[in-house]
Amino acid sequence: MCERLFPKRMDRARKFRFREDFLRCIGAGFLLERANIHEADILYNAYGKPYAEKEGVFFSLSHSGNYALLTADGVPVGCDIEKNAPYSRGVAERVFTAGELAWMNESPDSRFYELWTLKESVIKLDGRGLQVDLRSFSVLPLTGGKPIVWENGLIYGRSTRLDGCTVSVCSERPVGEIVLEEIKW
Repeated sequence: MCERLFPKRMDRARKFRFREDFLRCIGAGFLLERANIHEADILYNAYGKPYAEKEGVFFSLSHSGNYALLTADGVPVGCDIEKNAPYSRGVAERVFTAGELAWMNESPDSRFYELWTLKESVIKLDGRGLQVDLRSFSVLPLTGGKPIVWENGLIYGRSTRLDGCTVSVCSERPVGEIVLEEIKW
């Protein structure tokens, strides 16, 4: 069934070394199919960000731990999920602004992942990925429910937790409560 629905994703999944990575990749394929985004409709921008050829369909994928995550909407979106594990102070210092570091230091174990997933979500929405310097912008307003000013307008975001993971979603329009739906296959 997977070969028929998303043969390119299957080829990609087979390259993973660990079974868990293989399964998350396949899970992301099922999420796309469930959202009526078919492999044949997916193109990639110059930076490798996937998008649907169908007009008005924007999506973002992420996977970590036991989960694959899809966010889809009629405006550009970005999402990230990260399994919470001991974080690296060195990484934090390389990617967070001074203000973000100060905020993180108040509760480092949880706030590191909120900042990290919000930053990942923003650069996924933007479409340039890691071509954007992560220290060139702050996501602190997003942690307080306010948008950040971006090159093309405002970006809104929100975070939540799920079973030892942090989930963040960013959009060009206000983000309501993040509703997570568990799908077992």
